[in-house]
Order: sequence, then C-alpha cells, then structure tokens
Amino acid sequence: MNFELQKQYETTDAYNMIMGLKGMFQDQARAERFNTSKALFSCRLSEGNPVSPHVIKMIGHIESLEKLGFPLSQELATDVILQSLSASFEPVILNFHMNGMEKSMTELHGMLKCAEESIKKSSNHLMIVQKTTTFKKKGAEVYEFRITNNCCSIYFEDMLYGHAPLMNGFRYSYVYLMIHKLESFEKFKEFQNEVQNQLGKTIKCLRSDRGGEYLRHEFGDHLNKCGIVPQLTPPGTPQWNGVSERRNRTLLDMVRSMMSQSDLPLQFWGYALETVAFTLNRVPSKTVKKTPYEIWTGKSPGLSFLRKTIDMDENVHVHKARLVAKGFKQIQCVDYDEAFSPVAMLESIPIILAIAAYFDYEIWQMDVKMAFLNGNLSEDVYMTQPESFVDLKEARKVCKLNKSIYGLKQASRSWNIRFDEVVKGFDFIKNEEEPCVYKKVSGSKLVFLILYVDDILLVENDIPMLESVKTSLRNSFSIKDLGDASYILGIRIYRDRSKRLIGLSQDMYIDKVLKRFNMQDSKNGFLLMAHGINLSKSQCSSTIDERDKMSRITYASAIGSIMYAM
Repeated sequence: MNFELQKQYETTDAYNMIMGLKGMFQDQARAERFNTSKALFSCRLSEGNPVSPHVIKMIGHIESLEKLGFPLSQELATDVILQSLSASFEPVILNFHMNGMEKSMTELHGMLKCAEESIKKSSNHLMIVQKTTTFKKKGAEVYEFRITNNCCSIYFEDMLYGHAPLMNGFRYSYVYLMIHKLESFEKFKEFQNEVQNQLGKTIKCLRSDRGGEYLRHEFGDHLNKCGIVPQLTPPGTPQWNGVSERRNRTLLDMVRSMMSQSDLPLQFWGYALETVAFTLNRVPSKTVKKTPYEIWTGKSPGLSFLRKTIDMDENVHVHKARLVAKGFKQIQCVDYDEAFSPVAMLESIPIILAIAAYFDYEIWQMDVKMAFLNGNLSEDVYMTQPESFVDLKEARKVCKLNKSIYGLKQASRSWNIRFDEVVKGFDFIKNEEEPCVYKKVSGSKLVFLILYVDDILLVENDIPMLESVKTSLRNSFSIKDLGDASYILGIRIYRDRSKRLIGLSQDMYIDKVLKRFNMQDSKNGFLLMAHGINLSKSQCSSTIDERDKMSRITYASAIGSIMYAM
C-alpha cells in the first residue's frame, strides 16, 4: 500500500478499510473488464492484413479477462477468434467445424498461420448449388448456391475456382471451373440457360449462404428480372445446407484420392473434379430409387466406364477392391475360437425410433468405413502374400496378420469386441438384453446408440452431446457422417416433427422380394390360407416327380424374405 492510502486509512478499522479498498478497486476492475471485453469483441481482421498479430492481440485480451476473474471457455474463445477473421478464412472455418476440431489457443494460432500461407498461394473455392423439392407447390424448384474454400492448397497448388451445382432432390451435380469467384454470376447465368434450354426447367428460388458474390446488385437485379426468389440462410448455419456440405466433402475426398493415386501434375485437379461429379451422377444412391442422371434428364446413363455387373433383376453392382484373407482353411480352436457376432435386433430399431418421435429427439446416422479392419486378433493367423504385392525376394514366405481383415471367420466378432470396448470407454452402458444397443446418460442428457454390423444410429436429446459422441467415434474409427437418418437397413424413415410422428417404409425391399419371386404383377389381397391349418410331414412330396417339382420352388427363401419385413 502506498503512502497516500496508508495516511487515508490510518485511523480506520480493518472492516471499513477492506470495504473502502474493495469499492475503490472493484470499480476500476469492472471498467477495465468492460474496456477489455469491448476491445476483444470489436477485433476484426481486415482483408490482406497478417493473421498472426491479430490472433496474438485477441489471445492477450482473453488472458486479461481471465486475470480479471472472467475466463472464457476454450470453445467460446475459439469461436470469438474465428468470427473475427476476414472472409478469405471462411473455408478454413468451415473445415474446422465440419471436422469437429478442438485446438488450444497456441494450436489455433499455428493453424491459422499455416492457412494464411495457403490462402496467399491460391484461392481454393468450390461452389455447391442444391436443388430441393420441399415446396408443396407443384413444379417449384429451389437451387442452393454456396462457395467454400477447399482448404487443401497444400495438395492442390494452382487451384482454380470450382462451381459444382448440386440438385438435392435429384442428387445431380454440375461442375464449372473459374479463375475468380466473381465469375459466379456469369456461371449462374450459364447454368440457368442450360437448365432452361436443354431440359425445359425453370428456376423458382435461389438459396445461398450470404456469400458476397450473391449479394451484388447485378446478381440481385438479374434475379428480380427473372422472377427468381432469393433465399438466404442464417449466418453460421452450415447445417441448413447439410446435403451440399456432405456433397462438397465427398467431392473433395474423391478428388484427393484420385490425385494421390496418380502421377499427374497437380494442375489436373480440375479434370479430376469433373470426373468425380460425372461418376457420382451416374451411380446408384440409397437416397433416390434411380441414378441422379436418370431422374434429372429422364435418360438411362451409360455405365461402360465403370467396372460393373448387372444381375437378373437389372440391378447394377459396382466392383470394389478389398484385401481379403487368402491361404489355408482356418481350423477352429487353432486360428480362431468363436465366430459368432451379435447385431441389433430389427425390432429394437422401431422401439428406439418411437421413443425419438415421442420426445422429439434427434436421429443421426453414421457408417464405419472398412469396419472389420478395426478388430484385434488374439490368435496367430497367417495368409499368403496378396497378388501384385508379392515380395520376390521372400516369395516363399507368408504374412502374419497383426489386425483382423475381411475373410477371417472371426473378423465380425473381433470388430464387435473392439467397438464394445471403445464405446464403453465413452461411458456408454450396454443393454444386457440387447447387446448392440447402448445408452449414455449425463444429468438430463441422453444418447442411445444402435450398432448393426457397421451402421450406427444415434438418438439423443442434446446436440452438443451428440457432437461430442460423434467426435469421439471419429477419433477411434474412420467414419462417414450420413446426417439425419433417412434410410437404414433397407427401411426408409419418414418424419413429421411438428406432429411428433415417424413412419417406416420397406416398399423398396418388398418390391425387390416380389420381383425376385415373379410376383411383381400380383394384386394386393389377404392371405389365401385359412387360419388354424396344421402342416405335417404327411403333406410332403412323396414321389420323385413331386420332389423334383418342389426343388424348383424356393419356398424357404420366400418365407425368410417375408420374415425380414416388419
């Protein structure tokens, strides 16, 4: 305490002294906190300015608030810094949220410095245009446009802008390459002319994510002139463009994969992007009954560029490359003990979905990529060297497996055991009566997890907790996020949240069963067999001709197919 304060309080008792000092310095601390928070929240990085001093300055304000007794949580501090960045960092922010990253202040600073270098080298943008058919008005067509940075300039050096329109209701994509995103307006007019002149379709609405290129006066004047209604999604809500976001990520993942497996110069990335969009437009999708190309154009696509087979039901099967165990036959109790692996009972799914409908819970679906490769082996298993990967110097030797792979009898069980260990580590509790249904409770927050081989269904009442579970699963396995559940195990899910109703449909599966047994033209009706009839062995085929006739009737297969239908 300085001399002036000592003299001021030399005749004051301890209590009054403390209260006086508290009132004196508390007001100063509050004013300092106000000024610090004001400086923090008003920080904005101007376009072209270096990011490092800006972030260091904001971290200083955050640390000052902590010293004043008002610390910001890690997530809030990260959000404040990301919100202060210039528009050129939008793709970095999008990538940050899509991948569920968690960074300390130091790590965030380093990441933004690296991103700044990438932005300086190239402008990496991909535009997604989405068409949705959610309007009740017949023929209404809405297109969603968005531009995002690919955040992969370390891989794509001389990247141009990519304009990839996505038709949501059809899952059909267009791709246009640009030098600068200011060309978006011209590309939109090119897209509009192609849609109107070649397909006879009319654009009714344009939905965008408030990108500056869509808010320009010339763009708005063109929309008004053509009678196109602009729709803007709220700021910071990429989930409103869920289909576009997932398609964006799919395109980028496939382009990276194609380029990494080829020896082509990096400037060929644009051709790879066009090839990816061309391929996705012509392959089947679970979301729609036909290929996107067929639905969008009304013509059957040519699939000669794919390695494929067509079965007797005219279903297209695309071949996938997968390493499978090859070698001697496995012997029980020698190189495997048990092969049984539980899966969720089909009856459990409607029960959980009914709970979700009643309480209006979120329903999310995820898929584990190459699930069986995650299993651990407790036995010594050997296999011959894979074809085209034989070590010529050691051609007579075999491979010892360190991890489970496809083709092993215990592969499914090993995967199930590994998954069970991992989710229990996330505080999930397994249902004893249903071993593939898990529950996690934290106060009033609740999450159900259903596993069916490699399909995961998450049902929860708290979105932050859902994101936490998804992040934990991503850190343990390679997982594809499928978004809101719409199709699982051949069952289509319809939901009306306003009425808290969920409908399940197996129409596609039943149509396949009828077609398989040549009954697709049969009329609907009640079961022709009377109730109460007892079948016995005396009714079985007795003569050779009868047995030969019955051998051609797949009765057991038909009954098994019907049993799967709910």
